[in-house]
Amino acid sequence: MIHARVYGLADYYDMSELRDHACRCFVNLTDDELEEADLEGFKNVAREVCRTTTREDGSDGGSFDSPLRSAFLSLVALYAPKLASNANFAAALCEPNSHEIRTDIFCVLARRMAELQTERDVNTATLEAEKEALQNSMATTKSDADDQISAARYGQQVAEEKLQHNEGVVQRFIRSLRNLPVFCGNQNCSNEFGSLRFERNGDRDWQVRCGARKCTCKLN
Repeated sequence: MIHARVYGLADYYDMSELRDHACRCFVNLTDDELEEADLEGFKNVAREVCRTTTREDGSDGGSFDSPLRSAFLSLVALYAPKLASNANFAAALCEPNSHEIRTDIFCVLARRMAELQTERDVNTATLEAEKEALQNSMATTKSDADDQISAARYGQQVAEEKLQHNEGVVQRFIRSLRNLPVFCGNQNCSNEFGSLRFERNGDRDWQVRCGARKCTCKLN
């Protein structure tokens, strides 16, 4: 109330610096969140703003360009849900000398509703884009997981086939060892079993030869 009155007096006496200072003090006090008790006296602030300002006050023209009135209307827009349920504030706006500020309040609330609608549309579009991106990411992740599962299954199958093949090679090799002759089959070699040479026969079997230095006789 004090800052609004000083603002009106400074404007009346054309003291622009004091008027601007009073407006800054008004804005600084109302930057903090108002309590419920403070809103009860808000109707008096509305009356004072109506009495000390006009639309053209301190401006180059246009709707509610007065710095003090603009600050007051910003508060009204900010606390509109609380003020709407305040009967005293509503009664103050119905007074004859409040018709001009009622129009300004209607305009600022309409503008605020449009801003909120725009924000909601932007937020909705952003959420939809994030949802689509998340779905695409999930689909890609699922596809990658399926590919990894398929690759793992194929690798397991290859490993099992290789294991079976190696088991078969070992079993055949064991049978070959059991059936080895006691003496080398080369008539010119008198090597007895125990001196052997093993050679890989491709990737399937092992070839057992006589272990004598110059003998290449196959024993299996």
